Amino acid sequence: MQRHRLLLTPLGAADLDALARDYLGGPAEGLTRRRLHALGGNPFLAVQLLEGVSAARNAGDPTDDIPATFAAAIAGRLGSLSRGAGELVELAAVWGRPLEVCDAAEILAGATVATIMAWIREAHSHGLLAGDRDRAVFAHDLIREAAYHNVPAATRQALHRRCATYLMASGKGAVAAAPHARAGARYGDDEALAILREAAAATARTMPAVAAALIAQVFELLDPADRRRAEIGEQCAEILIRAQRGSDAVTVIDALLDRTAGPETRARLQCLAAQALWMMGQLDEIERRVSEARSGRGVSRQILARLAAVEALVLTRTGSAQAATEAADAALVRGRALADEPSQLVALEALAEADTSEGRYESARKRYRTLRALGGTTHLAGEIAALQQLDRFAEAGELLAQVHQLNEGRSTHSLPSLMLAQVLQDFRLGRLAEAEAGAVTVIRLCDESGAHVPKFEAWLTSSFVAVIRGDLTLARARLRSAEQTGLVDDALRRPGTLLIKGRIAAAEGRFEDSVRILKPLMASLAVSRKWWPKSPELLRVHAGIAVAAGDHEFAGQTVRRAKVAAERNPGVASFEGVALQVEGFVSGDTATLRSAVKVLRESPRPFLLAGALADYGAALLDDGDRHSGVAALSEARELFTVLGANFYLMQVERDLDRVTAPAAAPQRLTRAEQRVAQLVSEGHTNQSVALALGVSVHTVNTHLRAVFRKMGVRSRVQLANAMSVATAKPR
Repeated sequence: MQRHRLLLTPLGAADLDALARDYLGGPAEGLTRRRLHALGGNPFLAVQLLEGVSAARNAGDPTDDIPATFAAAIAGRLGSLSRGAGELVELAAVWGRPLEVCDAAEILAGATVATIMAWIREAHSHGLLAGDRDRAVFAHDLIREAAYHNVPAATRQALHRRCATYLMASGKGAVAAAPHARAGARYGDDEALAILREAAAATARTMPAVAAALIAQVFELLDPADRRRAEIGEQCAEILIRAQRGSDAVTVIDALLDRTAGPETRARLQCLAAQALWMMGQLDEIERRVSEARSGRGVSRQILARLAAVEALVLTRTGSAQAATEAADAALVRGRALADEPSQLVALEALAEADTSEGRYESARKRYRTLRALGGTTHLAGEIAALQQLDRFAEAGELLAQVHQLNEGRSTHSLPSLMLAQVLQDFRLGRLAEAEAGAVTVIRLCDESGAHVPKFEAWLTSSFVAVIRGDLTLARARLRSAEQTGLVDDALRRPGTLLIKGRIAAAEGRFEDSVRILKPLMASLAVSRKWWPKSPELLRVHAGIAVAAGDHEFAGQTVRRAKVAAERNPGVASFEGVALQVEGFVSGDTATLRSAVKVLRESPRPFLLAGALADYGAALLDDGDRHSGVAALSEARELFTVLGANFYLMQVERDLDRVTAPAAAPQRLTRAEQRVAQLVSEGHTNQSVALALGVSVHTVNTHLRAVFRKMGVRSRVQLANAMSVATAKPR
């Protein structure tokens, strides 16, 4: 009998997908697919995995745990190893990365390098470790994961402690040892606590979210009677604030305050609490705590300087930008004279916030850059936001990429403010789907960290996205979620929610309602917090609302705001272009709109260019230039289609229909429509028309929409011109 030797090669991607369909009735997806394709084409392991997933599904178990049959298969292979080889595989699983032979020999005391290499060969022959001679490396990550879960809990904890001790003794440092110290730590374990505390201090500036997890565990494992509790607790609060975990920081601070009587210590803790409460949006509570801290006798000049800096920070949201700037400058001078870094950092943050409030983004960027040099990653989001407003999206993207790389791509390691900065990067560059998905992640992360302000901003951004997409029902639902964001004071909540309420009202055609919301809001913001919206696009939105409602005063105010924004940010195409667009739209000047399009072609924000093209094209049609108007509108339509901006796309298509649709016979106005058209063309508002005719404002709105449609006009100015021509008598 002739024998043939068959060489079995690993299964390819197509083979694995076919195998998945056989076992699962469809393609493998998500985590199952990633695990399947991480097995290196090993048919035995692939079958074990898919059988386990199939059995779990049939049993109604949706968890992502390693399938029991797969774990059992790995357990069987582990059980067939010699004792020494089994201990090596357990150590390699706990170690978590390729384990050098020399490291294994040191940790497994008594084992020689030659013995370790023999154990590696044995484990390799059982399909557990790869055939690497110098390191214990698992054949596949899924095998390591299964092997780790097969290690008894007590053994696993002990191995983690041995790994941490070895890494410290061998000079690798606390940061390298910290993951093992965390996994192996026990209540009151001084060695583990020392490692975690040192690692937290080392990572607080560059990776505050990681540092916060480490120091929080130290505080939890510390005996309440430990004499170091106050010192470690204060360190814990400081790092939690850096990580923007405001709620957790306040909890720690209040626990310390319960055991503290000294006025100096209490005042210092209340200064920390104020910083935590700032990111939670609790301005009233900050004022209460600052007042309590000031009331203590014998409080040092350093603490008084910190309190003054906190008060300046609060002023950026409750007072005028000028008052906040003056208070922050004074606090900064005091902090520098006393060489007190905490007061200097808070004062600098207040100055950066005040610059942002006034739209002075280059100055804000420099402030935040200084803050980053002094305080680390915590203030990086402010610098990124300023770069975005300056149209320097490439630089902002580089900073975001560095953060992503530093955190190994895990959002749980990132700060809520930086996650929000990525959302705004996507939103401002027209990547609406990415912005929407990112907002959901920010909201989840804020729920875990207690950072209410970024959560509120994420809800507002997702509401604006819904309006742009034309889904007003969803926009209102997200607005309700923003309004319900817990613990954010009204001074912060009210302006943002009113902005989106006015936007939704206008999208529904209720322009006078929108003006009643937005006009007083913008007037009040002119002397308080952020006096114009963060998005230049909203300036054009407000101009459109003002023109549609016939409010010439509000339209003029919006033109002036857009010009000031451009003046405060010279050379920034987005602000300069929008200023021209708003002016040209309100005045109906085609040449100015043409200039706006030219400038906005240099802007990295495609949405702004699309809007300017839409306005320019419509104005050209009104001037009788059909060819150029259709070209501009067609380009706008392409951009809005790519962006998924359905709300604006519909208006562009209506304008194009004016030229591409067959000419329709003129439609006659009803008598009621004629009366409404005449009064509106004379300058009446919808409300005054309703009073004059004895009907509801809703009825006037309905008639006016019919008038616009029948007469082929888009604004009150065009209606007035059309009525003037229609009623003119020959001489």
